[in-house]
Amino acid sequence: MLNPSRHVGRFAVKMSWSMLVFCDCTQGLVHVRLIFGSSFWLCALRVFCDQSWCRFKPYSFPPHPRMLSRRQFTKIAALAPFALKQVVNETHADIGQLGGGAHEFTILYTNDFHSALDPIPAYWLPHSPKLGGAAHLATLVEQERAAASTTFLLDSGDMFTGTMSALTSGEVLMELMTLMRYDAMSVGNHEFDYGWQIFDQAVTRVPFPILCCNIRYKGTKIRFTRPYTILERNGVRLGVIGVMGLKAARNTIMPSKVAELEFTDPVAETKACLAELRDTVDVVVVLGHQGLPGPMQTDAENDPEVQRPLDEDIAFCGAVSGIDVYLAAHSHHGLEQPIIHPTTGTLITQTYGYGTRLGRLRLKVKNRRVIAHEGTLLKVWSDDLPRTPRWRPGWRITVPSWQTSLAPRSDLLRNASFAATTMSPLWVH
Repeated sequence: MLNPSRHVGRFAVKMSWSMLVFCDCTQGLVHVRLIFGSSFWLCALRVFCDQSWCRFKPYSFPPHPRMLSRRQFTKIAALAPFALKQVVNETHADIGQLGGGAHEFTILYTNDFHSALDPIPAYWLPHSPKLGGAAHLATLVEQERAAASTTFLLDSGDMFTGTMSALTSGEVLMELMTLMRYDAMSVGNHEFDYGWQIFDQAVTRVPFPILCCNIRYKGTKIRFTRPYTILERNGVRLGVIGVMGLKAARNTIMPSKVAELEFTDPVAETKACLAELRDTVDVVVVLGHQGLPGPMQTDAENDPEVQRPLDEDIAFCGAVSGIDVYLAAHSHHGLEQPIIHPTTGTLITQTYGYGTRLGRLRLKVKNRRVIAHEGTLLKVWSDDLPRTPRWRPGWRITVPSWQTSLAPRSDLLRNASFAATTMSPLWVH
């Protein structure tokens, strides 16, 4: 199997060598640049043709670029784009061979957190224990990370909404996800509660990718966020795509909040992303935010009558083949065990939202195929889980601007479970 580190390193050598030679020859190419222009092509071509792996060796180079005649330079410059194309094609072929082999890893997932920072009493359970709470959820995540050799933490959207989210325009939720070291998140309808401009600021500030493949700036082909990302850890390559359903986009977002954006066909956009990803990763995960909206009540799991169906999610997974795992959101339809799509074999799962459960999906993969899985929803028992997880040492922490503006509302900060722990409202770099 291809050694990814060797090929990535070789690509780095190619680039660094060409840039090094270009810098060294800059002074010597002054006259060539003044007469012929585009001296980069000459330097790049000379470096590429000197490499043993390059098939383009049409001319021998003089000892110094200034010794090139006008005719020599014209011929070399004409071939330069072909030489660069050869390098690009070879690099792309190398990347296409990455992945494969046998792996075991764990995907931890959440959805529809809705700023549920404090635990809630589960009155439908004996003795009404408490479930959820941001600090307790973070502790459980750390425990699961310690128990597995390779883990990824993902969210399918709707972190925003709720009191603390409204007071900080969602900033507190982005800080929470940063502290918990999320690997990726998809866009939910509530991320636009304060307007697309506010959310756009959050997208550029967090250290993890926020994904959605079918949101574009109106009248253009420019996407609002990244469509997908590739996460690589301990040899496992995970392709993650974000997508939002058209019902969720058109029926649950105030039009004025997304006036400059448009939502395109989720099936076509996801297929386009899969065509780019499928042969370069071990597993493809789609973070989907579609279907009917959830009941917006924390005890919905106790009342099957208010559970929303997963019809749109199931139809989507049937229309798009090649998805290994589909982490749903928006409907709050918790699945204690993943369901398998009857035609495509996609694993579909979702939590009840509000941070009362942490989804855990253990996968065994061989040659880019999931050969075994074990999925469950772990209850976040607030009374049993400590509120202070073991954070990584060495973080540099500064106070964000909104903490000062909330000084008159310090009662809210004191009452929030996360504010009483190391997960206080602080920005982590």
